[in-house]
Amino acid sequence: MWRVTRARPILLMLIADSNVVIAVLAGLSDSLGAAAGQLVSEIEARGERMVVTEGVLAETAWVLRIRFDMSQREISGALLAVLDSAAFDSWDPPLVTEALRIMADEPRLDIVDALLAARDAIGIGRVVTFDRVLARTIAREHAGD
Repeated sequence: MWRVTRARPILLMLIADSNVVIAVLAGLSDSLGAAAGQLVSEIEARGERMVVTEGVLAETAWVLRIRFDMSQREISGALLAVLDSAAFDSWDPPLVTEALRIMADEPRLDIVDALLAARDAIGIGRVVTFDRVLARTIAREHAGD
């Protein structure tokens, strides 16, 4: 028979949804923007950080491109600024920083392809692709080594 005992509380990470990241980035003047500002202030005051996952990063980049008509370079800069703030962090800061740099340098790559190129560039894996832009970007990254 299993016996349930009380364990010490487990501290769970805070995971940001894309709507939180977008509300912070867009500086919305509505109630959502105010709520996002208050949430960020509370999290910073507690010394905590919200983690931006790979899926949330991709969705946020897509919304910024489609809804706010931002360029890849603008998206990269905005996401780097958010992830550099006291309230946010990414699941893998070196990978994300490299991916956002690559995306800013190659506007034809979306964030998903930039993450692939970054994984290849920092040696996490080797990307196999038929995408010519991605393949050229990876080759350029390796030529700069």
